[in-house]
Amino acid sequence: MATALAKRSPRGVGRPRADRSRRARPPQDEILFAAARLFAERGFAGTSTRAIAEAAGLRQPSLFHWFPSKEAILEALLERTLAPSLAFAESLAGEGGSPAERLHRLLRFDVRHLCAYPFDPAILLAPEARRPRLRRFWARRERLLGHVRALIEEGVRAGELAVAEPDVAARAIVGMGESVLLWSRALRGRDPAALGDEVAALALRALLREPGDLARLLRPSGGA
Repeated sequence: MATALAKRSPRGVGRPRADRSRRARPPQDEILFAAARLFAERGFAGTSTRAIAEAAGLRQPSLFHWFPSKEAILEALLERTLAPSLAFAESLAGEGGSPAERLHRLLRFDVRHLCAYPFDPAILLAPEARRPRLRRFWARRERLLGHVRALIEEGVRAGELAVAEPDVAARAIVGMGESVLLWSRALRGRDPAALGDEVAALALRALLREPGDLARLLRPSGGA
C-alpha cells in the first residue's frame, strides 16, 4: 500500500543503493523496515537518517529521494496501519447489509490488516508519534473513527446495538483492534485472518443488543 509521503518514481530513477546485493524489497520498504527496527532499538531521537540509510543498504542522499525527513518516515509507518482500513470503511458506505453486519466486516478487515502489519510497532506508542507534524495522520484516524461511530449509531437506531455512548464505543473497539499490533506477534503461527475473525467477534458481541445474533453475522458471505 503506498503511503502518503513515500515518493514514487519510475523504476531505475533515483540514486543507487550503496549495497547492490539488497534487492528483495523496494527502497521505500527497505527504509521503513530499517527505520522501524532502529526506532524500536534506539528510540526516535537516537536514530539518525544516516543510520537508517546504512541499515537499508542505501546512501543517505537516496533516503532523502524517497522520504524528505525522519518525521516523514514515521508518518509513513503510521499511515500504513491506517490507509487500507480507512479505504475499506469508505467503500462500505454504498453497500448493503445491516449496520451490525457492516460493522463486523469493518472490524474484521481492520484487525486482519493490523495482524499482518510487517514493521516493528514499538514506535507507534512513542511520544514522537503525537508530534504536530503528524496531525494529518491523526485527522485521518478520526475519519476512520467517524465511520465506526456512524455504523454504531445506525445500529442503535435499527435496534441491533445497545450502546449509550457511540463515540466511546467507537474509540474503544478501534483501540481494541489497534492493540493487536502489540501482542499478535506473541502468537507466532496464528493466521491473521483467524485472529481478525476472533477479535472482531469479541468486539461486536459487546455492542449487540442480543449477543445471540452474532452467529448470524458470522455466517459466510461475499464480504471481506
